[in-house]
Amino acid sequence: MRKLSFSIVFFFAVIICFTACYNDNEEDLYDEYLANCTVESASFKDEVSLIFISKCDRCHSEANAPINGDNINLDGYEKIVAFENKYPGLLVRSLKHESGVAAMPKGEKKLDACNVRKVEFWVLDGMKNN
Repeated sequence: MRKLSFSIVFFFAVIICFTACYNDNEEDLYDEYLANCTVESASFKDEVSLIFISKCDRCHSEANAPINGDNINLDGYEKIVAFENKYPGLLVRSLKHESGVAAMPKGEKKLDACNVRKVEFWVLDGMKNN
């Protein structure tokens, strides 16, 4: 009986060790997808605005900018374009977590490469309100 109890405990210990050590992260899992992500167009309405709403609004909406966003209001097309025109390249550099600029979203991992590429394409394509 003692041998059986030891075997059961050992079996569960091995199972726990192998399942508890699962350490994949999104970047490792999707590196190939992200490396092959080709952006040939970017619509503000259908793509870029959704990225800003989901990742930037909690700090940079009109209501939150004075409290959490250093008074940087990126709430909507006009505000985003005005910011990019005032500080050319800063949006994309921040999203890419480049040195010398504040990494955005603040306190979070970098956006996936496809979303960063969409914003970058949109900026380089003239920031159209499409």
